[in-house]
Parts: sequence; structure tokens; C-alpha cells
Amino acid sequence: MRLRLGLSTRTLEPALCPAFDGLGVYTAALLQHLPEQNIEVSGYAYAPGGDRGVLRHSLPLPRRYGRDLAATLLPGAGRGLDVPVDVFHFTDHRVVRTRMPCVATVHDAIPLQHPEWMPGRWRGLKNLLLQRTIATADWFVAVSHFAVGELCEAYRLPADRISVVPNGIDESWLAPPPADADERRRQWQLPENPYFLFVGTFQPRKNLDRILAAYAALPSAVRRHHPLVIVGREGWGCDATVARLRSMRQSGEAVHWIQGLRDRETLRAIYAGAAALVFTTLHEGFGIPVLEAFASRAPVITSNTTSLPEVAGDAALLVNPTDVEAISHAMQRLAEDVELAASLRDRGWRRAGEFRWSATAAGLAKVYRDLAGRA
Repeated sequence: MRLRLGLSTRTLEPALCPAFDGLGVYTAALLQHLPEQNIEVSGYAYAPGGDRGVLRHSLPLPRRYGRDLAATLLPGAGRGLDVPVDVFHFTDHRVVRTRMPCVATVHDAIPLQHPEWMPGRWRGLKNLLLQRTIATADWFVAVSHFAVGELCEAYRLPADRISVVPNGIDESWLAPPPADADERRRQWQLPENPYFLFVGTFQPRKNLDRILAAYAALPSAVRRHHPLVIVGREGWGCDATVARLRSMRQSGEAVHWIQGLRDRETLRAIYAGAAALVFTTLHEGFGIPVLEAFASRAPVITSNTTSLPEVAGDAALLVNPTDVEAISHAMQRLAEDVELAASLRDRGWRRAGEFRWSATAAGLAKVYRDLAGRA
């Protein structure tokens, strides 16, 4: 039976989310792969200021977000969200009460477990609202087994209403890099030598300061032959990080910073030129860049905490993300140990093949149908 699904697509709208991040990657993958599961998918978003013309990937939701939020939090404030679908799936934190069964993917519990990593003077109030709105969903999806315990504790979600459906990658990531990969890297003025790579938005939990310190601690010969490439935009709480990055560049360190990259083929080319991805973040609900690097045959150094060991398996070097010396030592090992790097490239590529967006879509389709069948 064909099922009609409403999918929140706010993270795909440039007018609402100018930066394309992990939530955008997740939502775009579902929009692409769920139809393979005999699901009719319609994307929906709240039009900013009521201007429906700015939505590129979405149908406009019938009311403003504020009204749906009020209907969720205040008894008697009105009906829940109502659109002509069988199930609605919220892919980000803007969860509201609905007239049909709804699913919420809760990627992590960072706002509640680590409020110090969240911006804003009103973060306490925002986190309380987040906790209450997320709990209104009928079913919940976690993207890793690690996340389940956090979600139960932080959001008080019942474990028997959480399905674990891991993230994935597209088949195209497992193909050889683009034929014009060298030219794509040259367009961004990247070095020809293999480089250490970081991919992510600048914010405290991404731990970029320690990665910069670990790189600076490498022997000069290693830094000379292996530059550092940063792909990401400024987020919040990163003024000191940006200042340090610019200071390293001004002092002559071979540090390159790429901002505003949205082209997947160019990103694949950048991964393919890396000596290693250094993704030693402090907390991840999943960690898609690890899979992207694996698929691109780039060795990976990642954290031995949160969900990252679950995703990486035995295909990466795992380190304490708070230990600058350990991060630097792992970077030096991969720069000097050719056999280790080759082994991690092979293991990583095989590991990436275990995570496909098509499998994610199949897992979610079962969640939707089970929920619709109980409605």
C-alpha cells in the first residue's frame, strides 16, 4: 500500500537555513530515497513571514510556526498541524502536535545534556520548550544506539517508542572520486600533497581548537608535507577559534580554510585528497563526515566517545578528543606509517558500504507503516 508522508524540509530551504549542514543532508537523503519504498513524500516548511514564494523544496504549512507551537503547548489553543498525509516526519527540533500520527528524529540530546554548547541568553527556556515539544511525537527515531540512552534521560522518552535507524551515504560516495578531482581541488587552491582535513561548522563541541593545537604540535617536516585543510563555516562561540586560524595562516602555516562549499562532487574530491580526516569532536549523535571520508578512501582519526566508536568500528584511529597530544600523535602516525594508512583506507571503504541511505529509508518506511497501522 502506498503511504503518504509529510516531511519537514526546513533545513533544505536557503531562505530558512542558509548553511547546508548534517540535518540538511539527512532531510535531502530521505526526500530522495523514501519514494523507493512506495512512499509518496511531500516536503513541508513554515514560510518565513508568510512569504510562500521563497520555498524551493517545500509546500507551505497552513499556519505560522507560532500558532502551531501554541496549539502544542497550551490546552485549548487550537487544533494541531493538519495536512493531507498519513504520517508526518519531523527531521529537526521544530516538532509540533499534529492531527495525524507523527514521527520525530531526535539526533542527539546536546541542548539538554550540554547547555554550555548551545547559544543564546534564553537557552534554558528554549531547552524546556524543546523537551516538551519533542515529547509530543507519537514515535521517535534515534540515529545510533548510543543516542537512545541520552534521549530517554534528557527528553524522558520511553525506550519502547524509539527505533534506531542509522544514517547512511549515497551509492555515489562509494564510486571513485570525480575524474576532474585534481582540477576541483586546484579551484579552491588546495595543495597537491595529501593534507589533514576537518569538515564541520565551527562551534565549541566540534573541538577545532584542539585540532589546530594538535596540528601546530606536529614536527615541522610533517607540517611541511601535510598541510591542514578546514572545510566549514563560522557557527557560534567560535571567535577565538577563527582568530587562531587566521593567526596561523598569517604566520605562514600551511592552513587552508574553505567556506561556503555546497557541491557534493567537490567535497568528494577534497576528501579523496586527504591524508586523514581529523574528526575528534566532543559529541556526535552519529557523525556523517566519518562515513563520507570512509567512502572516499580517506583514513579517519576520530573520538573514542559518544556515537563515534559505534559508527567507525575498527576502521579508524580512536583517540581521546580532549587530549591534544593523542590527536597529534595519531596525525603523525598516519603521516609516517604508509601501511597503516592503506589498511585504514580499505577498512573504511568496506565499513562505509554497511551504511546506505537506501537502508535508512527502508528502516523508516517500516516505522511509518507500523505507526499508520496502529492509528
